[in-house]
Amino acid sequence: MTTFVPANLPSGVGTVEELVAWGVSALAQINNAELIQTSAGQTEPVAAAQTFRFPFVTTFPERLICVSYLPLTVNWRSSGKLWNSGIGEISNIALPPEYTTN
Repeated sequence: MTTFVPANLPSGVGTVEELVAWGVSALAQINNAELIQTSAGQTEPVAAAQTFRFPFVTTFPERLICVSYLPLTVNWRSSGKLWNSGIGEISNIALPPEYTTN
């Protein structure tokens, strides 16, 4: 797994929404060549974060679309909190410096 310590989070990350954007963006950057087969003949990146404009949305029409296909451990249903011990490893690539500094 790509590890980090809470001190690596930039001080500007203060909401769950910002945490999701930070985490999925980091996963997308460090795993940009990793694909998962999502259906017959179809592959997708294991993580992606890209902007998209929804012209008919009046408030915040530009959105960040975050997608991640996180592997689940074999016993994830009995592991307690899913995020503590239910998530498997995509890679063990270190976080780039821009994700650990302000």
